[in-house]
Amino acid sequence: MAVFMACIGLTIILGWVSLAPRWNALLAQASSRQPVSLSQPRRIPSQSRKAGTASSAAGLLHPTSLQLQGTDLTPNVPLRFVGSGFLPNEALQVTIQNHAGQAQAQLAPTTADTTGQVDTTDAMPANLAPGTYWLVVKGMSSHYTAQTSFQLHGIVPTVQLDTYTVKPKHDFGFAGSGFLAGELVEVRLETSGHVSTQVLTAVSANAGGNISGRSMVPMLPQGNYSLFFVGQQSKTPAEVGFNIQGFHPWVVLSTYTPSAHTRLGFTGQDFAPGEQVLVYLNEQTGQSPHADITGRGDVVARIQADSSGRFFVSAYWLVPEMSGQNMLIFVGQQSGAVATTSFTIES
Repeated sequence: MAVFMACIGLTIILGWVSLAPRWNALLAQASSRQPVSLSQPRRIPSQSRKAGTASSAAGLLHPTSLQLQGTDLTPNVPLRFVGSGFLPNEALQVTIQNHAGQAQAQLAPTTADTTGQVDTTDAMPANLAPGTYWLVVKGMSSHYTAQTSFQLHGIVPTVQLDTYTVKPKHDFGFAGSGFLAGELVEVRLETSGHVSTQVLTAVSANAGGNISGRSMVPMLPQGNYSLFFVGQQSKTPAEVGFNIQGFHPWVVLSTYTPSAHTRLGFTGQDFAPGEQVLVYLNEQTGQSPHADITGRGDVVARIQADSSGRFFVSAYWLVPEMSGQNMLIFVGQQSGAVATTSFTIES
C-alpha cells in the first residue's frame, strides 16, 4: 500500500514539472496584450441610422441648446430665443408643440449663423390658449433638435380715457395695453341697452401690445354709453363706461333795446362744432303764420358756429319796423339745441 501511494505521488510531481514551462509561456503571452476600454462610446455609422433616430444619435455627439428670454409669457410679449449646436448657415424650422408633441403653431423659419447659433425674435402666435407649450427648433439638414418649455398666460386688455364725459363732435383720447402685438383694435360705441354699435375708429397695437389715439364722438343724444376696444385677433374686448353730454347753448345780444332799422350783433356758444345756426324771429320753424312753401318760419339770419361751437357776429341783423317785446330763437341744425333771448324795441 505504501509502495502504491509513493508511485502516485511521483507521477504528480513529474506531471507538474513537464507542464510548468508551457504555463509560464501562456502567462507571458497574456501579459503582452493591452486591456479593452469600456469608457469609449460606440459611434453609429451614418449610413446605418434609422429614420427618427438621427437627431438622438447626433445629439450625443453634437449637443444642442435652446433658451427663451423668459418662460412665463403672455400673448403680447414677443417670443425671443437663442440656440446653438446646429450646422453653420443651416435652415431651421421653428414650431410650438403641446405636451403630446402636436404642432400648435408654425413660426417663421430662420437660419443659423456661421457658428451654428441662432438669436431671433418672433411674435407670439394668435389664438394660442393659455397653457404649457414646447418651443422646438430643428435643423433642416442635420435634423439636430433643440427644445424648451414655456408657460403662456392669458391677459385681459385694459383701456383708460383722458375724459369719460364729452359732447358730440368733440374728441377724446385713449390709451390701453394687453392686446396682441400688431393687431388691429376697433373702438366701438354701444348704447347701454345694446341697441346698436358704431365703429368710431381703429388703431394698431405696437410690438408691446399697447394702443393710443383719439376719436370723435358722433352726433348722438345725451346719455350713458359703453366703449368697447376689440382686438381683431385676440377677440377679447376691454369695456369702458362713457357719458355723452347734451348741448345747452346761450346767446347774448349786442343790445336788448334796439331801435327799428338798427343792426344787432350776436355772441353764442355751446352749439355743436361747425354746425349752422338758424335764427327765427318770434316763432320757430313751422310755427309762423308767414311760413313759406317749405314749411319754414321767418328765418332772419344764418350763422356758422366755429370748431368750438361758438360764434360772434357784430351788426349782423337789421331790425325791421316793429314795436314792443320780441324774441329771437337760435336753433342748431345738427344738435337741435335751442337758445332764446328777448329784446324790446325802443320807440
